[in-house]
Formats: sequence, structure tokens, C-alpha cells
Amino acid sequence: MELRQLELVLAVAEERHFTRAAARSHIGQSALSASVAGLERELGCPLFNRTTRQVELTAAGEAFVIEARRTLAAAQRAGAAVDEVRDLLRGTLVLGGITTTGTLDQTAVLAEFSRRHRDVDLRYTRGSSPDLIEGVLQGRLDLACVSRPARLSPGLAGTDLWSEPIVFLCRPDHHLAHRVGVTLADMAGETFVGPARHSVGSALIDRVLAGGPVDHRVPFEVNEPEAILDFVEHGLGVSFLQAPLVRTRPGLLAIPVDDPGVGVVWTLTAVTRELGETSPATRAFLELLEEEARTRGPVGGEELRG
Repeated sequence: MELRQLELVLAVAEERHFTRAAARSHIGQSALSASVAGLERELGCPLFNRTTRQVELTAAGEAFVIEARRTLAAAQRAGAAVDEVRDLLRGTLVLGGITTTGTLDQTAVLAEFSRRHRDVDLRYTRGSSPDLIEGVLQGRLDLACVSRPARLSPGLAGTDLWSEPIVFLCRPDHHLAHRVGVTLADMAGETFVGPARHSVGSALIDRVLAGGPVDHRVPFEVNEPEAILDFVEHGLGVSFLQAPLVRTRPGLLAIPVDDPGVGVVWTLTAVTRELGETSPATRAFLELLEEEARTRGPVGGEELRG
């Protein structure tokens, strides 16, 4: 029994007429009749009651048509799956990400994806979260690993991958260095090295300065975490960063922010277009990111949609 035979039986069942079914199926009427008759012989019973005026399904035919539709639908799904894999293997995937030292290893995921899908044209760029999100929105990027934004534009989706506490960063000789925890009020009047605008650290600095003097002491606006660490290490100011980044500098201190009602968690989020509009390659890479995150521990956060 072939799929083509199933298609011909369905055409006759729906048209209730061999001539119309033959025209719809782009086959001669005699060939269609022969194919249906051959199938009936194979099954050992008639599928249709034929008269000079009309064609009606038998009870066996009605049962056969139900299963024939299911079989053809399954075959179509199988074909679509093959098409997706073929497109994945031949596609182009353009990615972006922020620095994630000490948290999720993007390069390991890139290497694993490249190993599994050697024919994909894989590209990657490093940037700031706002620029990378705009790249996804404008279609320049398929996926970006960014600091979780408060909200996303319509048409975008976010998948949380990893969360880390945000800590207060200072030198051992700083006057707050002996504290086991600091509040935002404790930091009033400090000179800050500013992380990327619209980041969690930047928002915390804004809250510290909101109740302080008019002179907002953020003379050093630095985006790269390594540069922030350098500035603090040289005594040019204090800052906020996610805890794993501070661990790379044993000469600096990471002090928890102990302030009721203050959200001090940084979350790494993969931003894509709505998942129904993404390519097979994008979805495969997102699955690898989530797999890598699961190997490192539980992930916090909620689903983010535009």
C-alpha cells in the first residue's frame, strides 16, 4: 500500500466522483479506477459503492478513510521534520552576546553547535545588551545572550538561562570593606564606576544617588566588566557586578547588598524573535544554551515576552 493510493482514495471519497477525483489528482480516470480497485483487492473488501450517478463509501471505506487521513498527516509531519533538518544543516546563524566570564560558557556552546552542525554558517559578535537586543529586533541577529531587560519589544521573546547575585565591589582598604552586608544608604556619597546603562548595576547606582547630593558621582562610565574591575582595583571608585566576575580578581572584595526590597539579581537571558518565527538553527542553539545552563545548576526568572 502506497501513500499515492491513499491520496487517490481520499480524492474519490471527498469528490464522490471518479472523474472529478481523477482531474483533481492529475491522473487519468482509468488509472485511478485501477489503483483503487487494486487496493480493494489487497484489502479483500470494497471501499466504495459505485452507481451510475454517484460513489458512496462503504462502512469499511469510512473506517479506511479515517486512518488514511492520519497516515498522510503523519507522513507530511515527517517530511516537514526532514525539511527542518535540511534547512538547519544548510542555514546561517548570526549570534551575539555580552561577556559572561564565570557563568555560562558561550564559547563552549558555540564549539559544540559547530561540531554537531558543521554545515551551518555560524557567526558571532560581542556587544552591549541594548545594542544586541536591537540587533535581534532589526533582524541582524538571530539570538543574543544579554542581561535580562525589564521588558522586551513586541515580537521578541526571552529565555532565562542563568541568575547570579549582584554584589557591591570595592578594594580591601575601602571603609565599607569590613561589612558583611551593605545597604544602598551606606553607599551614599561614594564615587562609582558605572556599568552599562540600563543594566541591574546601573539601576542600583541610580537608586543610591537618587537620595544623595545633586552631584552624581559617576565620573567613570565603563561597559566591559574587565574594565570595571580594573578601575576599582586602582582605587578610582566602587561599583556593582555579578558575583562570579568579582571572583576573577582575588584582590577585590564582593560584599552582599543587604537592603530589604532591593532586587539584586542579575539574569542572563537569550533573546530571540518569537519562537514560532525562529529558524531551526536558532532553536537548536537555544536548546544547547539551556542544556549548558542545566549542567551548571538551577535557573531563576520567568518567561519574558514582548
